[in-house]
Amino acid sequence: MPPLALSRRSVVTVLAVAALVALAPAKAPPPGPVLVSAAEGGGVADRDSFDGAVAPSGKFVVFTSGARDLGDGATGEESRNNVWFRDMKTGVNTLLSANGAGTEGNAGSLYPSISSNGQVVLFESYASDLADGAEGGFCNVYLLDRKSGDLVRLSSTPAGAGGDWDSFVYGSSLSANGRFAVFYSAALDMVEDAGVGYFQIYLYDRTKGTLTMISRSPEGAPALGDCFDPSISSNGKYVVYYSYATNLGAGASGAVSNIYLHDVKKGTTTLITRSTTGGEPNDDSLDPVVSASGKIVAFDSYATNLVSGDTNGQSDVFLVDLKKGTKTRVSLGPAGVQGNGPSYSASLSSSGKVLLFTSDASNLEGGDGDGNSSSDVFLRDPKTGLPRRLSLSAAGAEGDGDSYVVATSLASSGKWALVVSGASNFATGDDNLDDDVFLFPVK
Repeated sequence: MPPLALSRRSVVTVLAVAALVALAPAKAPPPGPVLVSAAEGGGVADRDSFDGAVAPSGKFVVFTSGARDLGDGATGEESRNNVWFRDMKTGVNTLLSANGAGTEGNAGSLYPSISSNGQVVLFESYASDLADGAEGGFCNVYLLDRKSGDLVRLSSTPAGAGGDWDSFVYGSSLSANGRFAVFYSAALDMVEDAGVGYFQIYLYDRTKGTLTMISRSPEGAPALGDCFDPSISSNGKYVVYYSYATNLGAGASGAVSNIYLHDVKKGTTTLITRSTTGGEPNDDSLDPVVSASGKIVAFDSYATNLVSGDTNGQSDVFLVDLKKGTKTRVSLGPAGVQGNGPSYSASLSSSGKVLLFTSDASNLEGGDGDGNSSSDVFLRDPKTGLPRRLSLSAAGAEGDGDSYVVATSLASSGKWALVVSGASNFATGDDNLDDDVFLFPVK
């Protein structure tokens, strides 16, 4: 395949210097919660900040924000989101979704993932001025090397033009070494035989410069149904996603979405979601994540027949161990009490031993301690298997606003987590009434 669209921005020197500083040895941030989306002069940002990712060491963070006061390059367009990098040692924010002039792109950029050393960042953007050939109005996927300043559009045709439809990232989309990236797209002109307009899953190999559509049937046909939200294992060997396709696994009707695991080396795709009788689940399963071994998969589901006794009528978080052949509903309280609210958005460590998720339930810890009537972030205790709240203030108080995590929130090391929260009691002087991003130690 010919090289994909490449743009060396005029801010390369600034980025290179920032990268050299950021990649130098640094001490890990102090115990949290620590405000990540902090304004350039200190204090909370002036607008919402949300979904991001953290390097295994906790030293480097990327996130999305519409704030105007994080650092140079944000021009004042209130509705425009940008992707930012923060060095947790220096406290310096760097705008990553910048055009050739070093200012924010002409449309929003979102949902970044980051490599282990903080050098490579993946994100999506509607901007048409980040790289040559981007079609206005379509969302594209970009990979940035912070050290060299090279920005590569992955959602490109063989001729180097932008794809003819939207491409998105919304998952743990980048391998730890920054070599492999995954995204989904309905474009028909990026590879041969791209199907008939469904969203498909794509794998980009940075070393080889190749783009491959991996959402194919055992016979090699494109998926006959939309495929969404791929996440890749930290070693780049496995990809999970959910799909309404009817030809990826036996028994998939297209009436509900199912979870699939793709083995990159073998080229095989395995259907993960089965009911207790081996049939199709009776409702949607969404947003999967996978361990480095490919043996542990976590996801959320509205289905009531994945395990026995699921009668709460809420979405739950499930953990599948393919080696042991087990499937566990993890969003349960003490003595197996079912959650009285939905649980969703799992995030998994590389080992598969550390699992975070979001829940609106107030009874997952037992007792009367959860009284904030808000969404909270829970850590599944690897020893007891029970959930306990992570989204607490430094003093141990529950948040006074909603908190949540996404697929990219947990560092692959399992030691750090990015939590998005509207709570005002996680940081001193948090009076912006907006969502902020916080770094929590995972203990």
